[in-house]
Amino acid sequence: MPIIGIVARPSDNKKEKYDYVSDNLRRAVIKSGGIPLAILSTDKRIYELDKHIENKLDEETKTNLDKVLSLCDVIIFQGGSKFYPTDKYIAKYVIENDIPALGICLGMQLLNHVDNHEKSILIKIDKHLDNNKYVHEIDIFKDTLLSNILNKEKIKVNSRHRLAILKLNNFKVCAKSKDKLIESIYYPGKRFILGVQFHPEDMYFYDENARLIFKRFIEECQNVR
Repeated sequence: MPIIGIVARPSDNKKEKYDYVSDNLRRAVIKSGGIPLAILSTDKRIYELDKHIENKLDEETKTNLDKVLSLCDVIIFQGGSKFYPTDKYIAKYVIENDIPALGICLGMQLLNHVDNHEKSILIKIDKHLDNNKYVHEIDIFKDTLLSNILNKEKIKVNSRHRLAILKLNNFKVCAKSKDKLIESIYYPGKRFILGVQFHPEDMYFYDENARLIFKRFIEECQNVR
């Protein structure tokens, strides 16, 4: 079974610091035939880096992260609220080394951020829908990675995000919502680098399309090593 590296996220708990992996994501990976492996920051400093500290990783930290990443067949970037140096380093590693990856919500925004030379070209949106059920439809563009996976022109998705991508560099759009917000992107010429603004891990156990995304992602792992 392939090892699926999931980049852990720091908690929002101000009293106690810990990193986590979404349990729905963990279970979706296992049900799809993968072995989940949480990737923790190897930085000696606290994950929530103080703004007065240089916002870069040292060479030892990078070397240690490379060792961890070498254990993984593919990488998943979870949703969240903020990019960290570890996130950026792993995203660059994925793109430069053509490692299959799935970016979810903030994870999609992170991949595009790194591909835009760390310029976050995002827009704020008025609605923040905290919902794991269907919220709206998205239109899927033909001849894109998402259309190849689902073979559909429209699907219903959940939604819970405050920011949306405005401009792409090397990535291309897979899908948009009715209000023209980018809902999915992919990197042409790479084996499998897909970003989705919605949360397929939270729809996995009731939605066929979410299961197909994970199934295809896990299948891509088989030929990585």
